[in-house]
Amino acid sequence: MGDASLQCLRTYPEAWCSCLKNNAFESILFVCLGNICRSPLAEGVARRRFADAGIRMVVASCGTGRWHVGEGADPRSRRVAAETGYDLESHRVRQLAAADYRQYDLLLAMDAANLAVMRRQIGR
Repeated sequence: MGDASLQCLRTYPEAWCSCLKNNAFESILFVCLGNICRSPLAEGVARRRFADAGIRMVVASCGTGRWHVGEGADPRSRRVAAETGYDLESHRVRQLAAADYRQYDLLLAMDAANLAVMRRQIGR
């Protein structure tokens, strides 16, 4: 996803939703640093929202770092998720892999630092 697409997402969220409803994307990967807080929460919320809207979507998350691979989401994230009706108990941390760039239609970095890592990995 290029800078123009990211700006479009921020400026025209309804257009992005239209793309999703029209099956322009079939899979989304949320990417943060450790895959213990932001990206698992985004994954949990997105998975439920897509299901509630009747949109078939593969939703996953990962981290650019490997420190927590195999662990669950941070207890604070699990608590916040549970308090708001989302379940992160089955989440297991995994690191971003080269195959993810081919497997997912849309990779969403949770911040500029992770976007920079992703760009370096693909040579941009």
